[in-house]
Amino acid sequence: MFQKMMRKKRKITILGSKNINKKREKIQEMMKIGKNKYSSKIYLAHSVWEREKGRKIERKLKSLGYDVYNPFYPPTYKRNDIEELDKGMIVPWNITSKKISEKIVKRDFEGVNSCNILVAILPEIPTIGIPIEMYYAKERGKTVISVTKELAGHPWVVWLSDIIVKDIKNLIYEMINLRNDIDE
Repeated sequence: MFQKMMRKKRKITILGSKNINKKREKIQEMMKIGKNKYSSKIYLAHSVWEREKGRKIERKLKSLGYDVYNPFYPPTYKRNDIEELDKGMIVPWNITSKKISEKIVKRDFEGVNSCNILVAILPEIPTIGIPIEMYYAKERGKTVISVTKELAGHPWVVWLSDIIVKDIKNLIYEMINLRNDIDE
Protein backbone atom coordinates (compact mmCIF):
# COMPACT_ATOMS: atom_id res chain seq x y z
CA MET A 1 0.00 0.00 0.00
CA PHE A 2 1.34 3.43 -0.93
CA GLN A 3 1.26 6.40 1.38
CA LYS A 4 0.79 9.83 -0.13
CA MET A 5 2.00 12.93 1.67
CA MET A 6 1.24 16.38 0.34
CA ARG A 7 3.23 19.40 1.46
CA LYS A 8 0.67 22.18 1.30
CA LYS A 9 2.84 25.18 0.54
CA ARG A 10 5.13 23.60 -2.05
CA LYS A 11 2.68 21.09 -3.50
CA ILE A 12 5.30 18.36 -3.44
CA THR A 13 3.95 14.84 -3.63
CA ILE A 14 6.07 12.18 -2.04
CA LEU A 15 5.10 8.60 -2.72
CA GLY A 16 6.67 5.50 -1.30
CA SER A 17 6.40 2.84 1.33
CA LYS A 18 4.44 3.20 4.57
CA ASN A 19 7.25 5.08 6.28
CA ILE A 20 8.34 7.83 3.92
CA ASN A 21 10.60 9.39 6.57
CA LYS A 22 12.73 6.24 6.61
CA LYS A 23 13.01 6.45 2.81
CA ARG A 24 14.15 10.08 3.04
CA GLU A 25 16.66 9.13 5.75
CA LYS A 26 17.98 6.34 3.52
CA ILE A 27 18.41 8.79 0.62
CA GLN A 28 20.16 11.28 2.88
CA GLU A 29 22.43 8.67 4.45
CA MET A 30 23.39 7.45 1.00
CA MET A 31 24.32 11.01 0.04
CA LYS A 32 26.39 11.90 3.12
CA ILE A 33 30.04 10.93 3.40
CA GLY A 34 31.08 13.61 5.89
CA LYS A 35 30.16 17.08 7.05
CA ASN A 36 29.28 19.08 3.95
CA LYS A 37 30.61 16.28 1.71
CA TYR A 38 28.31 14.25 -0.48
CA SER A 39 28.60 11.28 -2.76
CA SER A 40 25.41 12.00 -4.65
CA LYS A 41 25.48 11.75 -8.40
CA ILE A 42 22.36 12.36 -10.44
CA TYR A 43 21.45 10.77 -13.76
CA LEU A 44 19.24 13.32 -15.51
CA ALA A 45 16.72 11.40 -17.64
CA HIS A 46 14.94 13.72 -20.05
CA SER A 47 13.56 13.77 -23.57
CA VAL A 48 15.64 14.40 -26.65
CA TRP A 49 13.07 17.10 -27.44
CA GLU A 50 13.87 18.89 -24.14
CA ARG A 51 17.67 19.03 -24.32
CA GLU A 52 17.81 22.77 -23.62
CA LYS A 53 15.56 22.38 -20.59
CA GLY A 54 17.73 19.47 -19.47
CA ARG A 55 20.87 21.62 -19.71
CA LYS A 56 19.24 24.33 -17.55
CA ILE A 57 18.25 21.77 -14.91
CA GLU A 58 21.73 20.24 -15.07
CA ARG A 59 23.35 23.63 -14.42
CA LYS A 60 20.98 24.38 -11.53
CA LEU A 61 21.61 21.01 -9.85
CA LYS A 62 25.36 21.46 -10.29
CA SER A 63 25.12 24.91 -8.68
CA LEU A 64 23.59 23.15 -5.64
CA GLY A 65 26.66 20.92 -5.44
CA TYR A 66 25.28 17.82 -7.14
CA ASP A 67 27.33 15.85 -9.65
CA VAL A 68 25.04 15.47 -12.68
CA TYR A 69 25.31 13.00 -15.56
CA ASN A 70 23.39 14.20 -18.62
CA PRO A 71 23.17 11.33 -21.16
CA PHE A 72 22.92 13.74 -24.09
CA TYR A 73 26.06 15.63 -23.01
CA PRO A 74 28.21 13.10 -21.13
CA PRO A 75 31.40 14.43 -19.54
CA THR A 76 33.82 11.83 -20.94
CA TYR A 77 32.85 11.63 -24.62
CA LYS A 78 31.00 13.57 -27.32
CA ARG A 79 27.73 12.34 -28.82
CA ASN A 80 27.98 13.16 -32.52
CA ASP A 81 24.28 12.48 -33.07
CA ILE A 82 23.35 15.09 -30.44
CA GLU A 83 25.83 17.59 -31.88
CA GLU A 84 24.18 17.12 -35.28
CA LEU A 85 20.72 17.52 -33.68
CA ASP A 86 21.79 20.72 -31.96
CA LYS A 87 23.00 22.10 -35.31
CA GLY A 88 19.73 21.10 -37.00
CA MET A 89 21.47 18.68 -39.34
CA ILE A 90 19.30 15.67 -38.41
CA VAL A 91 16.00 14.99 -36.65
CA PRO A 92 15.55 12.86 -33.51
CA TRP A 93 14.99 9.14 -33.76
CA ASN A 94 16.75 8.86 -37.09
CA ILE A 95 19.18 6.08 -36.08
CA THR A 96 18.90 2.95 -38.21
CA SER A 97 22.07 1.19 -37.10
CA LYS A 98 21.61 -1.53 -34.48
CA LYS A 99 25.25 -1.10 -33.47
CA ILE A 100 24.92 2.66 -32.84
CA SER A 101 21.63 2.13 -30.97
CA GLU A 102 23.23 -0.54 -28.79
CA LYS A 103 26.15 1.76 -28.02
CA ILE A 104 23.81 4.59 -26.94
CA VAL A 105 21.66 2.31 -24.76
CA LYS A 106 24.67 0.65 -23.10
CA ARG A 107 26.19 4.05 -22.32
CA ASP A 108 22.88 5.23 -20.86
CA PHE A 109 22.80 2.14 -18.61
CA GLU A 110 26.42 2.77 -17.60
CA GLY A 111 25.42 6.33 -16.70
CA VAL A 112 22.55 5.08 -14.54
CA ASN A 113 24.90 2.57 -12.89
CA SER A 114 27.35 5.35 -12.00
CA CYS A 115 24.69 7.39 -10.18
CA ASN A 116 22.71 6.89 -6.98
CA ILE A 117 19.80 9.18 -7.90
CA LEU A 118 17.84 9.28 -11.16
CA VAL A 119 15.84 12.44 -11.82
CA ALA A 120 13.24 11.77 -14.52
CA ILE A 121 11.83 14.82 -16.31
CA LEU A 122 8.70 13.25 -17.81
CA PRO A 123 7.50 15.16 -20.89
CA GLU A 124 3.92 15.57 -22.04
CA ILE A 125 4.67 13.71 -25.28
CA PRO A 126 5.21 9.93 -25.34
CA THR A 127 8.72 8.73 -24.59
CA ILE A 128 10.38 5.32 -24.47
CA GLY A 129 13.80 5.92 -22.94
CA ILE A 130 12.86 7.68 -19.71
CA PRO A 131 10.52 4.95 -18.37
CA ILE A 132 13.09 2.29 -19.23
CA GLU A 133 15.80 4.26 -17.44
CA MET A 134 13.47 4.64 -14.43
CA TYR A 135 12.80 0.90 -14.33
CA TYR A 136 16.48 0.07 -14.76
CA ALA A 137 17.38 2.44 -11.89
CA LYS A 138 14.69 1.06 -9.58
CA GLU A 139 15.82 -2.52 -10.22
CA ARG A 140 19.32 -1.49 -9.13
CA GLY A 141 18.20 0.15 -5.90
CA LYS A 142 18.67 3.73 -7.09
CA THR A 143 16.50 6.57 -5.82
CA VAL A 144 14.08 7.74 -8.51
CA ILE A 145 12.70 11.28 -8.42
CA SER A 146 10.07 12.05 -11.06
CA VAL A 147 9.05 15.48 -12.28
CA THR A 148 5.59 15.40 -13.81
CA LYS A 149 2.26 17.09 -13.46
CA GLU A 150 0.21 15.07 -15.91
CA LEU A 151 1.45 11.60 -14.97
CA ALA A 152 1.80 12.02 -11.17
CA GLY A 153 -1.01 9.51 -10.56
CA HIS A 154 -0.05 6.98 -13.23
CA PRO A 155 0.49 3.56 -11.58
CA TRP A 156 3.86 3.00 -13.25
CA VAL A 157 5.16 6.44 -12.29
CA VAL A 158 3.94 5.96 -8.71
CA TRP A 159 5.51 2.51 -8.44
CA LEU A 160 8.84 3.49 -10.00
CA SER A 161 9.27 6.77 -8.09
CA ASP A 162 10.50 7.42 -4.59
CA ILE A 163 9.59 11.09 -4.85
CA ILE A 164 7.27 12.82 -7.33
CA VAL A 165 7.25 16.58 -7.76
CA LYS A 166 4.99 18.58 -10.05
CA ASP A 167 7.55 20.95 -11.59
CA ILE A 168 11.22 21.98 -11.78
CA LYS A 169 10.84 24.63 -9.08
CA ASN A 170 9.68 21.96 -6.62
CA LEU A 171 12.44 19.59 -7.75
CA ILE A 172 15.07 22.20 -6.90
CA TYR A 173 13.34 22.92 -3.59
CA GLU A 174 13.32 19.21 -2.70
CA MET A 175 16.98 18.78 -3.67
CA ILE A 176 17.90 21.76 -1.46
CA ASN A 177 15.88 20.24 1.40
CA LEU A 178 17.61 16.88 1.04
CA ARG A 179 20.95 18.66 1.45
CA ASN A 180 19.78 20.93 4.27
CA ASP A 181 18.29 18.03 6.24
CA ILE A 182 21.65 16.25 6.11
CA ASP A 183 23.54 19.24 7.50
CA GLU A 184 21.19 19.76 10.46
